[in-house]
Amino acid sequence: MFASCTTGSCRKTADAKKSIAQLRGRLSNEKYVAKAPPKLVQETREQLAAAEARLASIEQQAAGL
Repeated sequence: MFASCTTGSCRKTADAKKSIAQLRGRLSNEKYVAKAPPKLVQETREQLAAAEARLASIEQQAAGL
């Protein structure tokens, strides 16, 4: 894989990217945003922000090695 991958870091990166793609897809779906309860849409946005922060953290840790 990548030279900078530590045990599990590549897996964590892939998982975070997968989550981000799924959440972005959900939020880009106009029907979901229009029909879902506002609380659920907000929770999805919060989950996306958390996943993006997690990915940034993983990438920073990998870059520091």
